[in-house]
Amino acid sequence: MDDIPAEEEAVVVEEVGAVLHAAPTVASMGEQSLLAAQQLGIIVGVALLVGGGFMLMVGVEMGVDWLCERISRMCGKAAPKDPEDPAALVGSFKRYK
Repeated sequence: MDDIPAEEEAVVVEEVGAVLHAAPTVASMGEQSLLAAQQLGIIVGVALLVGGGFMLMVGVEMGVDWLCERISRMCGKAAPKDPEDPAALVGSFKRYK
């Protein structure tokens, strides 16, 4: 734990009159690469969490639909079926009647 510098040691502060100026510290190429990899990891992690949440939501919806269908079958109610295929009605005026 002695090899990690404290935040107070990392920033050099110079006093000029009544105004304080902080001298910027220059990070090495390896430190910058490590920070960039960490930031990319956070972005990829958030994208995976959003995608996983979406897939979970779709799965739950499909499961609830399946469960509702099973319950309606057990109660003796048949699921309503469409009398005609909607794609067959394309180009005809029958769909407006």
